[in-house]
Amino acid sequence: MNTAKDQIPKLTLEQQEALGAAILKRDATRQRLLKQRGHYRAMVWLPTVLMMPLYLAPMLITNPKYFQLSAFCVAMSLWVLIQFHATRINRRLDALIELREADRLV
Repeated sequence: MNTAKDQIPKLTLEQQEALGAAILKRDATRQRLLKQRGHYRAMVWLPTVLMMPLYLAPMLITNPKYFQLSAFCVAMSLWVLIQFHATRINRRLDALIELREADRLV
């Protein structure tokens, strides 16, 4: 994509259209990656929702009748929380890597 501005008028109409389409595609991809690498909404509310079983667990653990249920709820809450954040962090890292590679090419 290293075409100088003075070279563009010398291109044929089809080449200019292809160059414009390639530039638009590159910019759309860049915008998508910039949005993907940013903050995600569930970062705020998901831990809050999943912390409720962790908050209630000590009250349920004291009752031997609910010990297994509370231990299971705590384990599942932690597992979901870790999996969710790991997935989102991996997506953000992938987007940052793609952006860095795209910046090297330009």
